[in-house]
Amino acid sequence: MVRSADAAGAELVVMDYAQRFAPPGESATRKAAVDGVMDYARRMADGGAAVILVAAVGRQKDSAGRSGYADLGLASFRESSELEYGADDAFLLVRDDPDDPAGVTLRHVKSRHGETRDIPLAFDGSVQRFDPAGPGGCGNAAADLWAEGGGA
Repeated sequence: MVRSADAAGAELVVMDYAQRFAPPGESATRKAAVDGVMDYARRMADGGAAVILVAAVGRQKDSAGRSGYADLGLASFRESSELEYGADDAFLLVRDDPDDPAGVTLRHVKSRHGETRDIPLAFDGSVQRFDPAGPGGCGNAAADLWAEGGGA
C-alpha cells in the first residue's frame, strides 16, 4: 500500500478500513495489526500525503442493555488506543435523529491542532452521497479549518 501510494505520487490516501488492513509481518493480535497500520498511515502523512483512515467502531450498551451505536466517542474505535493517539483529527459519522435517516453529523471528537467542529451533513441514499447541510454547509466548515491550519 505505501509503495503503491509513493509510486503514484499520491497526495491523498484513503484507507477503508483500518481493521481490514494487515501490515507486513506477523501480528500477534488484532490490536497489534491496527497499531502497525496506524504506523504506516503516520509515515505516509509525515511524507506529505493527506491520509484519511476509516475505522470500525464498537457497539455500546444502552440503558436497557441493548447493543447499538448511541453515545459513541473517541474511545469507541475498535482497537482504539493507537487510532486515538495517532490521529491528528478524528470524526464519527452519527445519525442525528433515528426518525430522519438523511440527517447525520460528522462529529469532530479529536483535534490535535485546534478546536473540534462538527459538520452537519445530509445523506442522499439514491446516490450514496453526503451533502452539506445546515448554515454554511460543510464547505465553509472545511474552509475555516483549512485556513486555521495555515492552508491557502
